[in-house]
Amino acid sequence: MKHILQTLSFTFAVFSIATTMVSCNKQNDNSINNEFNTQVINLPKEPLNSDEQVTLSFMREEEKLARDVYTFLYNKWQINIFSNISSSEQTHMEAILLLLNKYILPDPVGNNPA
Repeated sequence: MKHILQTLSFTFAVFSIATTMVSCNKQNDNSINNEFNTQVINLPKEPLNSDEQVTLSFMREEEKLARDVYTFLYNKWQINIFSNISSSEQTHMEAILLLLNKYILPDPVGNNPA
């Protein structure tokens, strides 16, 4: 299980860096997202311990907070980098939600406003 989480963490880190650093068009973004989603779904599903479950929930909330902050900053100053980072944080939120759904864990974010 530890090896799978390390592999997943590495994959997620590479994905995060790629989506943050590379400016792609929407079609390429969807292609990258679909490939990542397929890889996550195809990983073996092993039981998560309570620390892993708590960590996934925390990561989902942290990514939402980051998205909300960068959205606020973009709305206040209209600087494109804030919009780009907000979009990346949204992608991260979706990746964590994919894991929460895979492991049938509740989404701590739900429909909470910013």
